[in-house]
Amino acid sequence: MDIVCSIKHNEKFHFFEADYFTFMLNLSREDNLPESFRHGIVSIKSEEEVNHYISFLKHFKLDFDEIQRDYESLSSNEKIESDFCFFPTILIDFKEKKFYSSHPESSYLGFERYLLDDWQYVEQSNVITLIPSHEEYWHGWDIPNSSIAKRGSVS
Repeated sequence: MDIVCSIKHNEKFHFFEADYFTFMLNLSREDNLPESFRHGIVSIKSEEEVNHYISFLKHFKLDFDEIQRDYESLSSNEKIESDFCFFPTILIDFKEKKFYSSHPESSYLGFERYLLDDWQYVEQSNVITLIPSHEEYWHGWDIPNSSIAKRGSVS
């Protein structure tokens, strides 16, 4: 697992694991990308295309029990070093057309280059504060003194 992504669509949150390549190519403004990379999506300009995209992403939906077992199997130091592997670092808000990123490699990966022209890229120190507390799948996990433990949430 490389990126944990939260999608806000129709006021609901969905959590997925996937590599950035899959997310970015489907959000891309580049029309010359091979269709095989875009998984049948030409753009995300219509509600129908957005629904199709989210339906495709369901293949990457997190199994919260499995991810918790994986997380709990780590040592305290490994947990601290693995925040971006187990907790959301990207939030894509389809209603507001905003792409928030607190992924540690955002500048290297250049997410903003892929977005459609009418989308806004927001570098966020912590996307977790944008996720309501009732959506926190990690509630009750044994989280050591890490950046996630210090972040808190917005209800």
